[in-house]
Amino acid sequence: MEFPAAKMMDDGMLTGKWVVLQNCHLNIDFMGEMEDRLNPKDKVVHEDFRLWITCQPCGNEFPLGLL
Repeated sequence: MEFPAAKMMDDGMLTGKWVVLQNCHLNIDFMGEMEDRLNPKDKVVHEDFRLWITCQPCGNEFPLGLL
């Protein structure tokens, strides 16, 4: 599940496309990794890139940095 989402994000960061990830509450571990992915130190992110995520309420588990 993570590989297609990560690939779409990487492509969007390069080309400036918008990416929508749905039902993110189903993989909280990957959401934790997303904070690092969204702040890369070794590459430039296209200024038009946008990431939209959807999730159901999941308590205190969801990374606050993504909110």
